[in-house]
Amino acid sequence: MLFVFDQRSEREVWMAGMHVALDVAWIVDDQVLAVDTLDPCIETNTTDCPCWTSPGEVDALLEVPAGSLDGIEPGTTVDVREETP
Repeated sequence: MLFVFDQRSEREVWMAGMHVALDVAWIVDDQVLAVDTLDPCIETNTTDCPCWTSPGEVDALLEVPAGSLDGIEPGTTVDVREETP
């Protein structure tokens, strides 16, 4: 899932209620700033789930299955296009 934000800023995500790990690419100006693997959190009290904060201001966030971003380095260019069926 791709999240595109109106403004560049520091972002925070969490994995409350998720049962699978995800890779997250923090993106700014069409380049990967960093990649993190987020562990699932099925705590009964979701406030016990950890949060991950972007390593700087970002304008987009890409979530994909864990392992999908293996080998993607900071500075990798991201090309986002809408495709119609």
